[in-house]
Amino acid sequence: MYPKIIYIPSLDGLRGIAIFFVLLAHGSYGHINGWIGVDLFFILSGYLITNLLQLEQKEFRKISYKNFYVRRALRLFPALIFAILLAYFSWPLTEHIYKESNKKIAIASSLLYFNNIISDDVTGVLNPLWSLSVEEHFYILWPIVFSSVLNKVSLYKRNILFFLLITIVSLFRIYAFRYESDLKFSFYEINYYKFTLCRIDSILLGALLAFTPPAPSLEKALIKYSNSIFIFLFILFSFILLYINYYSKFINYGGFILTNILCLFCVTYTITQPKHPIFSSRLFMYIGKRSYGIYLLHQPIFILLEQFREQNNYYNLIFISFLRLLVPILIAELCFQIVEKPILKLKNRFNGLKSAYAT
Repeated sequence: MYPKIIYIPSLDGLRGIAIFFVLLAHGSYGHINGWIGVDLFFILSGYLITNLLQLEQKEFRKISYKNFYVRRALRLFPALIFAILLAYFSWPLTEHIYKESNKKIAIASSLLYFNNIISDDVTGVLNPLWSLSVEEHFYILWPIVFSSVLNKVSLYKRNILFFLLITIVSLFRIYAFRYESDLKFSFYEINYYKFTLCRIDSILLGALLAFTPPAPSLEKALIKYSNSIFIFLFILFSFILLYINYYSKFINYGGFILTNILCLFCVTYTITQPKHPIFSSRLFMYIGKRSYGIYLLHQPIFILLEQFREQNNYYNLIFISFLRLLVPILIAELCFQIVEKPILKLKNRFNGLKSAYAT
């Protein structure tokens, strides 16, 4: 009998909050800074995937690379293809917005995960998919690094290695943000905000959390002061949403290190609160389980909704903004039931572990 992964409901809720941040960022016409939702996704992803690898290694004494990559493909491609088809048919409606967009390059870069080194002007309505490229660049190598290196060294050496990698990425990111201009050649562009080597520190922090879970004393403190900590997190994230742009001086001078630590602390807190009244609420858990589809689909949907926008009509603006939050969830539900759910059942054939949640 396969071991069952411990399901933490609050993590689904945190996913729901993270995708809500993204929808606010892209759907508020630039008034809300929800970029930190992507960093939450990166840390969650690093934690969950590394946790799965640990459990597989513990149970079977090895990692099946084939099964890992097949599982990733079954998880990612069905909804991705659905989203690309939606983008394909809505493309003519976007050409007046993304005048330099190239449909073939945008689709190819999204399917082959090099979207993050293509200019946003070229990828057009598919430009939010850059973050998937960052994740998959990491996971191409991660199971190999996990089984060949990290699983064979002492805890001390492993922590030193993580510290060095995260420090190198952070320093490179500070240097690139402050002193380097984005490099552009033809339709290629090294945008340092989206560049893999500037973003994998978040995923590494999540992986580190999987290797070093909270100490019992910290876990007790997080539970004891749960309400106060939640208020603290609410205030900090609200401040970021309202006042901190990802291109601000604060970020350019290394502020992202603090926001990464904040996201790491938030995920750690959530892990210790599996039935948190907010994070494990039905609404956020529901949205969180469909967050991947929402992320993929929201931008084409926003463009389609924009066709019904009336200039200088305040009530119409409020209505369209409301639809920008609602419609992606409804379409993602359709995608989840018709496309994702049936194919995800195939994952168990390549899963030494009985997974209680999709990763």
